[in-house]
Amino acid sequence: MRFLPAGENALLVQLDGLDQVLALFAGLRARPVPGMAEMIPAAETLLIGFDPWRISAAALAAELAPRDLSHRSTGSGRVVEIPVTYDGQDLDEVAALTGLNP
Repeated sequence: MRFLPAGENALLVQLDGLDQVLALFAGLRARPVPGMAEMIPAAETLLIGFDPWRISAAALAAELAPRDLSHRSTGSGRVVEIPVTYDGQDLDEVAALTGLNP
């Protein structure tokens, strides 16, 4: 885990891959650090915004460093189905250009 400042009120946490990012993200959602404002996960990083009046970047990093990254929450998201109809005037042209069936 590596900590990089991202402006005056954010910390970029570099991790060893998506599994660790998701483990830290889930852990912080379940047990947030006081002073955290928002989190933005990416493939190998987690950007954490914080209130500098409540916690410093160094104190936030100290809170994050010992977190267990070995377990990732398996969430029970629901499937959302969005019905779509492809029937525009250009359907045949688009199908021909993409090599797909109309």
